[in-house]
Amino acid sequence: MSTKVKIFEDCRWRELVVPALVACTAVGAIIGAVYANILNENSFQTLSQNIGKLLYDSSDSIQNENIAFIEIFIKYSKIPIIIWFLAFAPLSPLITFFLISAKGAGVGFTTAIIVRGYGVKGLLFSFILYFFQNLILFPSYIYTSHMSLKFASKKTKEKRLSEYSLTLTASLACVLLAALVEAYFVPFLFSIFI
Repeated sequence: MSTKVKIFEDCRWRELVVPALVACTAVGAIIGAVYANILNENSFQTLSQNIGKLLYDSSDSIQNENIAFIEIFIKYSKIPIIIWFLAFAPLSPLITFFLISAKGAGVGFTTAIIVRGYGVKGLLFSFILYFFQNLILFPSYIYTSHMSLKFASKKTKEKRLSEYSLTLTASLACVLLAALVEAYFVPFLFSIFI
């Protein structure tokens, strides 16, 4: 019996997986936000200009209605696909928790840079740009991670690949919804409020 299987069988780890994944996301977001706020002024100005350019480029593309829905879908679908395949890899729990933390750190960092650069208006920017799709994406990532870790912990004879494949299908459906939100709903809100 592998060490990975023993860990899941010998303790209450299964009950703690979802809270641990949520905690990793939150800790990642906090670390990203703290790091964004301790950047020196030169680094902050460079990042702030790049993000400002991105915001106004987004505004222009919204007005021109050139939304890259496929690119958004591909960007967001990478994480669940990687997490799904991690169930077949050694050290999958460690890598899965790292990926979830890194995703949280990315959102926390970018949000903190926007808020630091734009103040109260940055809060509105961040809310519109990140809240709605991440409300769909993060639960999807956590669900996929939980199912991946659960699948990885099962003994070989208990594994059902067809059932596990439904996890990826459900997660990609959520990614599709998040991509639709980012491609069509977020620009609509952006044009109204910004």
